[in-house]
Amino acid sequence: MGWVTVACYVAVALVGLQVAKSQTVATRRMFWLCLSCGLAFLALNKQLDLQSALTAFGRCQAQATGWYDARRTVQLVFIAVLLAGAFLFAVMLWARLQTHIRVLWPAILGISFLLAFIAIRAVGFHHFDQFIGLNVANMRMNWLLELSGLVCIALGAAMSWRYRAS
Repeated sequence: MGWVTVACYVAVALVGLQVAKSQTVATRRMFWLCLSCGLAFLALNKQLDLQSALTAFGRCQAQATGWYDARRTVQLVFIAVLLAGAFLFAVMLWARLQTHIRVLWPAILGISFLLAFIAIRAVGFHHFDQFIGLNVANMRMNWLLELSGLVCIALGAAMSWRYRAS
């Protein structure tokens, strides 16, 4: 399923590039170009598993500097900060793209959701790892959460394609 997820990232990134080319409004064109580049990076990240390297680095630092026993508190604070950052990112995009929001809102929601999910996943919080390991209808929660963000972005791409000149 990892390869399927990577393929979905690449497919949505390529769709985003096509949408960017079709846009007559410069702000929307730039939004889709940046989003497509971000999705391409996330596809690469998914293959290289950079968040696991970040988690391992954090664990080593915690052990080396003596705060490993307090890691749960640090993880909770870090997750709260990341969620707040994802929310602020969404609000900032919303404000910046206010005149285009009726078309871009699914993509903004999707990328904000993906960034929050990836950041929390990178923290390696045990309870969250247990949650995303759950199976729902023979699909892991991890796949459902990650792919739902991509579906939101794809929906935003379809809306932008349809309303490319307005």
